[in-house]
Amino acid sequence: MAREREWKFDLGGEAAALRLEARLGPAERARLQANRFFDTAGRDLRRARWALRLRAEWELDPEAALPDAGAAPVGAPARAILSLKGAREGSGAFHDRREEQVILPPAAWAMETVDARVVPASWRDLLPVAASGLVEVARFSNLRRTFPLADRWRAEVDRTDFGGGRRAWELELEIGPGDDPEEAHATLALLCGAAGISPQPQERSKLQRALEAD
Repeated sequence: MAREREWKFDLGGEAAALRLEARLGPAERARLQANRFFDTAGRDLRRARWALRLRAEWELDPEAALPDAGAAPVGAPARAILSLKGAREGSGAFHDRREEQVILPPAAWAMETVDARVVPASWRDLLPVAASGLVEVARFSNLRRTFPLADRWRAEVDRTDFGGGRRAWELELEIGPGDDPEEAHATLALLCGAAGISPQPQERSKLQRALEAD
């Protein structure tokens, strides 16, 4: 059983994101991510505290001028990733949840409803309803820049466009199953202090915020 364990902080705006990136140094990777979430019309997955996300990623040159987070992607995505996310554990800025992923052909990004054939059999027993026919209930785009941190982690700076003029700037640090969350938090505190920024704990997932934008 795989888990996603990460710290999430609200940077508050572009100025703080730029100061943080300047402190982190050159980015090693940049991606434009388009995210779609699927559920029943009655939100059965959400009530059972599951989220099914289909993500497409376009690789960008991390040293080039980056597009706006809401820019339309050009060409076919490099990959499509289907993720099943479970209920959150942890509190405050620390998020800990079950997460299963499978890589799909890039063309799968275009499906209007979920094709049950792309959903692993082991997931179907977890879902409260049949996967076939689940419809899109939320979407947002995200520009993610990745930076090495402390020789063992990767700090990610996200610029998210929820649509309707709603934007978010976020710092994320995903840690491994054997990593100490408090050690990672202390590393982030030193980083942000050196950058002269004071990010706030982000307790809500991007999906929660996207649904609020509907």
